Amino acid sequence: MKQQASAVLEFSFGTAELLEGIGVPVLITSPERVALWANEQFADLFGIVGGVEMLLGRDLPPIAERVSTQYRDPEAFLAGIRRATERAVPMSGEVLERVDGRVISRSFSPVRMGGELVAFVWRYDDVTEIHRQAIALEQSTTVLEAMERAHAPLVREATGREVFSALLDGLIDVTESAYGFVGEVHHDEHEPFLRSWAISDIAWDHATRTFFESAMRDKGFLEFRKSDSLYGVTLLTGEVVIANAPERDPRAGGLPEGHPPLVSYLGLPILHHGRMVGMAGLAGRPAGYDDEMVARVQPLLSVCGSMIDAYAVDRERRTAELALRGALEVAEQANAAKTRLLGRVSHELRTPLNAVLGFAQLLAREVTDPRASRWVAQIDEAGHHVLAQVEDLLDLAAAESGRLEVELGPVDVDSLLGAVLRLASPLATERQVSTSLVPSGLRVTADADRLRVVLLNLVANAIKYNRPGGAVLLSSGMTGDHDVEITVADNGPGIPESQLEQAFVMFERLDAAGRGVPGAGLGLAIAREFTEAMHGSLSARAREGGGVEMVVSLRRDEREEQVMSSEPTAPWVLYVEDNEMNAELVSEYLTAFENTAVEIAPTLAAARQVLAERTPSLLLLDLNLPDGSGGDLATELLQGDQAPPIVLLTADAFAAHDLQTALPQLAGALVKPIRFEDLSAVVSPFVRG
Repeated sequence: MKQQASAVLEFSFGTAELLEGIGVPVLITSPERVALWANEQFADLFGIVGGVEMLLGRDLPPIAERVSTQYRDPEAFLAGIRRATERAVPMSGEVLERVDGRVISRSFSPVRMGGELVAFVWRYDDVTEIHRQAIALEQSTTVLEAMERAHAPLVREATGREVFSALLDGLIDVTESAYGFVGEVHHDEHEPFLRSWAISDIAWDHATRTFFESAMRDKGFLEFRKSDSLYGVTLLTGEVVIANAPERDPRAGGLPEGHPPLVSYLGLPILHHGRMVGMAGLAGRPAGYDDEMVARVQPLLSVCGSMIDAYAVDRERRTAELALRGALEVAEQANAAKTRLLGRVSHELRTPLNAVLGFAQLLAREVTDPRASRWVAQIDEAGHHVLAQVEDLLDLAAAESGRLEVELGPVDVDSLLGAVLRLASPLATERQVSTSLVPSGLRVTADADRLRVVLLNLVANAIKYNRPGGAVLLSSGMTGDHDVEITVADNGPGIPESQLEQAFVMFERLDAAGRGVPGAGLGLAIAREFTEAMHGSLSARAREGGGVEMVVSLRRDEREEQVMSSEPTAPWVLYVEDNEMNAELVSEYLTAFENTAVEIAPTLAAARQVLAERTPSLLLLDLNLPDGSGGDLATELLQGDQAPPIVLLTADAFAAHDLQTALPQLAGALVKPIRFEDLSAVVSPFVRG
């Protein structure tokens, strides 16, 4: 027998020492299943008393019967031996679980010499760790797949039942449970309760089945409030509950009559940032539950917590959106009703106002008595005031309803501001308020008519709410590459910083009534609506030392650079003059020259700013200016290569004579008071053509 074993070893493996050294249990038997050779690892694995020497030469079947009890399935252990020896074909990777928890992989190889079967070689590998890792990998894969399935409904904004059903399916798969439930934790004034959006249907009779189906169909959830129960322990304490013998567990509190028996139960709190947002109850795992199962399911529970919280937030968002949509519909209906009302009021007011104003004008022609004339004038003034209020209301309604029509185009800021100052001049004179303009040469994209209304309102307010001897300054400038700010500043009593924004509220007049200023409190609200319709903004800010700055911000006209970099096709005159009356007089004189624009610069600084950007067809220059002598500017310009034609307009005849002598390049000089004929003769060569 030893010679036979040695021959087999030599033939199959080269040397017995090789098998002894690999540390793997090996057994060699004859075809008749007699043990020919074994190593010590084999004897240790199977607990052979006396070691290898007690094994050799003995029949295998009785030994196999005895050692099969070391395996969880003895019959499978013996059947594998019979199958291998009867077929005499190689076999590998047969997995056997031992009662001590180890996992063995058995391999079998027949040995033939010269075509004759001479031996069987058995090998037993301990693959316990590999098997454990494979199970862990499979379990992790199951958890990941469950997480992915659970996340999908939330992404597509599914219903609560779909979201929670996906969570429940994942938990049942991972824990190998038969059924269960999962839901949100809510609180009322008494205690927490569970709203289960997903629950396995384990109805056990017609009544419970009807109740389950109607509740899930009508509300989409079931509520659980029984605190003396296994799920109640988790709900109240936030603790994990493992009950592998629920019928004997004192925490169970009993089951409803007819309820299927509980084989095992696992209650799991679902947390999000340390707060219990839900819980799951799982049951029916034949092998029961343990701490290892709880640890395994934790990653999925974390996902469940995030999803339950996300679903709650999304539900609140959708509820808020529905409420907002309803509020918007109500607001739109109210706004439409208001618009219809204003339209009706406008029609009803305009008709009698037409008669009032018309007959007032007829009376003004007929009445000769001074007292009666004053009364007629007051009727006319009051009627036009009411008409202006009606127009304001209609403009405001059109703006708020989005029907305000604007025609955007390039608007010259300085020209528009000059026109606004001329319109406001009588009011400024009446209130003893001075006005001034600092030109900039800028253009904005706006509706000229709407912008005129805005600026006239701001200038009128700056005058009306000012003080006798006060001042109003109009200016404009760039605030960025594409924005222009038009500022109307006054030095009156001002508005407290906290009330600036309130000034734009309809019918809010602050203390205007106390100051004796008439009005309805609509002007600034309309001005803001008009400005925003032109894609701009209107704001207010307090001035240091008193007063208010109203700021209109608009987009700069994109063709501004082209205008500034090339000579304008139409002639234009720059008049450097600080006296408003003289400036207005000359501007009126120059209206006789068609298509000729006039721009006023009240200071040398303002003039230099304009001249740095554009060259006028003609420069009219006063000598006595607030910030210096016009003669200095003329000298400076004429020393350059591209000076415009310069004509002096001054009340100082001696200074004009001296300057003409020093600067023969001057195009002329006129001494005030100026006659239209003289001005026309000097100006016409430069503005006609």
